[in-house]
Amino acid sequence: MRRYVLRENIRRFHQMLVEAVAGDEQARLKSFVDEAREELSLLERLWLVTCPQLRIPLTLGSEAEDMLDRAVIAHHADFGSLQIWDDMEQGLFLIAQSNFDHALVDRFACMKEGDGVIFRTLRASRDVIVIADIETDGSAMSLRNWTAAAGIRGIVSRPLSGEGGSFLGAFSTFYAKPVSMTTEQRDMTTLYANRFSRLMGDMLGRRQSA
Repeated sequence: MRRYVLRENIRRFHQMLVEAVAGDEQARLKSFVDEAREELSLLERLWLVTCPQLRIPLTLGSEAEDMLDRAVIAHHADFGSLQIWDDMEQGLFLIAQSNFDHALVDRFACMKEGDGVIFRTLRASRDVIVIADIETDGSAMSLRNWTAAAGIRGIVSRPLSGEGGSFLGAFSTFYAKPVSMTTEQRDMTTLYANRFSRLMGDMLGRRQSA
């Protein structure tokens, strides 16, 4: 996972910095540490930047990040994202991502009505949404410039529901190749969707009780 790699790079560069003797080598390693820390700050704890109004605690937000990383591995996906619905703001906010760079945050930090067919589909559906191949699926045309740059061909999204069918958000996995959903993959997606739904219920429940 990209966050894990950055943390390991920071640890490794910092150890090399401690052991470095030459001044120019120390300066070079320090620049590596600073760059890695800056990139990491853009990729973790997104909820503190994208939706501070929800007051998601670090424990729940970090759990969401870790769970998303595990979900991406379990689905043999290349990327992942997790979005939460704020009913007061009427927006879908990105709270965690896996393996993307900060460009994803810039583009999908918040989605609202009018932001395209993907938003409308997520709000209307209660089942798995599969874009098998972005290059041939007309509904994904608006995403092609971004997905081509990121190397994405397939997308699987699952709207998340709470009690009474209330919309809580969405969990998505992204693939570098066209994707087809087997029964096993659908079951895996449902398993993680249920876990994310419970976690988001806790996040949103805190706001309602505050």
